[in-house]
Amino acid sequence: MNIILIGFMRSGKSTISQELGKRLGLAVVDMDDMIEQKAQMRTPKIFEKFGENRFRELETEVAMEVGSMRDIIVATGGGVIVYSINIEYLKQNGGKIIYLHTSFDEIKRRVQKHSRPRPLFKNTEEAKKLYLLRLSTYQHVSDIAITTDNKEISVIVDEIIRQLNV
Repeated sequence: MNIILIGFMRSGKSTISQELGKRLGLAVVDMDDMIEQKAQMRTPKIFEKFGENRFRELETEVAMEVGSMRDIIVATGGGVIVYSINIEYLKQNGGKIIYLHTSFDEIKRRVQKHSRPRPLFKNTEEAKKLYLLRLSTYQHVSDIAITTDNKEISVIVDEIIRQLNV
């Protein structure tokens, strides 16, 4: 079974996937890293040079590849849910979708705390609109939702393991 982590940017998908991988002894695949390898450039540069549409095309290609893998933990990008085909690919091998729900205020705090640029978080008001737009889709496509605000990584990982019964 694959465990797929979804959520808005800075919801903790990459960090939690690493800890979950260690605890369960499973390999971790980071879709954003795969996209960057495929494009041979960092995500902000892909957005700058080719635009969001090209980034989303690469994301779908990677979702197809990842969907054919088995017994992995997948850290997705925040926008993987933009195209429903991505979720279909990711669920192919009985993948379980875990939504890491993080409040917008917490996301904003985390974005400001970290220096890595976020192409879709240049304007706080626009980012909040995007967050609200995606919220129901995250909830709809997930098998399990975990709230991450004010929780240690180990507590979140414990919750995921408990809810998956693994």
